[in-house]
Amino acid sequence: MFLAAALTAASPFAMMAQNYNYGESLAKSLLFYQLQESGKLSQETLSRTNWRGDCCLKDGQDNNIDLTGGWNDAGDNAKFNLPMSFSSMVLAWSYLNNPTAYTASGQERWLLHNIKWANDYFVKCNPDADTYYFQVSNEQDHSWWVATEVIEELMDRKTYKVDGTNANGGSCVCGGTAASLAAASIILKDKDPERSATYLKHAKQLLALGEKALSDNGYNGPVGGLYHSWSGFYDELSLASCWIYQATGDQTYLNKAKEYATHFGKEFQGGTETAYS
Repeated sequence: MFLAAALTAASPFAMMAQNYNYGESLAKSLLFYQLQESGKLSQETLSRTNWRGDCCLKDGQDNNIDLTGGWNDAGDNAKFNLPMSFSSMVLAWSYLNNPTAYTASGQERWLLHNIKWANDYFVKCNPDADTYYFQVSNEQDHSWWVATEVIEELMDRKTYKVDGTNANGGSCVCGGTAASLAAASIILKDKDPERSATYLKHAKQLLALGEKALSDNGYNGPVGGLYHSWSGFYDELSLASCWIYQATGDQTYLNKAKEYATHFGKEFQGGTETAYS
């Protein structure tokens, strides 16, 4: 017992936990997402930065639709909805796992801001039951190392969409976005019921669109090698089904999640462990 106590007291990890400001780390992580915002910036975001400004206010005009908003892809100016939706889903999951961490550190306000900023954009991208815009701009963006506020002066920002056909489907990005929307709807169920209901409606709609296509043929071409659906689409469809089940309690979605997981394959040749990786 004495040895165990001595080792615990001397542990560098224990000292690190005492000295490291995890609240500050969380705050800066959430600020990072705000600084990637595209479109007409909110006063909330402008109050946190003196160097960002409105940008990409013509997004979607090539298809006569307003696709302003969302997040730029890290240091780039393109908007890719597969990584964007995964990021917003993980943010929501983090909050649902430990909301106290956000309230105690004073970061709940910014977490909710980020969740709404991303998912409001996904709603815009899904104007009807058979259409989902999943990308704005393309690999050409990587040739222009400029501030996002001026990118429209240098290049046209093309928009890309998928539908429910096998030839032009994007089941991976539809499923991934449905997962984000459903997770966000859970967070906002009591805080913002109307927005929560809208998110859940689009989550169901996008999952159905992905299920109808069962294809990534329309998605993989435009994204090229950047965010290709390397693992297929069944993982995203299963993930979306899990989150919609959590949001609704409808056993149908849990059954879907289990069925889609049977397509994951096996971890090792000749083994029986499902390839969750």
